[in-house]
Amino acid sequence: MGIIRSKLRNSVVPSSQREYQYNDKGIADWFTARELCIKLK
Repeated sequence: MGIIRSKLRNSVVPSSQREYQYNDKGIADWFTARELCIKLK
């Protein structure tokens, strides 16, 4: 699970925000926001 979490975090969290620790919900929030923004464009 850690490898998947790490890959997902690196693919959705902006590099300027990666210095902070994110739990699973935080990573899911970033993923959801990114997907919504891409679909709205």
